[in-house]
Amino acid sequence: ETALVAGGIYLFGEKGRTGVKATLFVHAAPAGATLVVDGQQHPRPVGPAGIQVPVTASRIVQVVVHKKGHLTQQRTVRSPASGVRHIYFNLPRLR
Repeated sequence: ETALVAGGIYLFGEKGRTGVKATLFVHAAPAGATLVVDGQQHPRPVGPAGIQVPVTASRIVQVVVHKKGHLTQQRTVRSPASGVRHIYFNLPRLR
């Protein structure tokens, strides 16, 4: 189940319905981008080193990365059945 904490911030890593966990490891360039997973903003900015996001295994996940002055990018991906899946974003500067 998804858990909410004070202020409505999504608590990443809560146990999913199936209980089977996997990890998306999201990387973005340039550093300092905002990461949104399934409509929930991650509390820390993402950069080239990446952020681990625990998710329920084998499900469709919407990942959006945006930064002021850069083109927003989004992808719909399937989380791994187990283990880690790395996702890389390169945000081009807006002209």
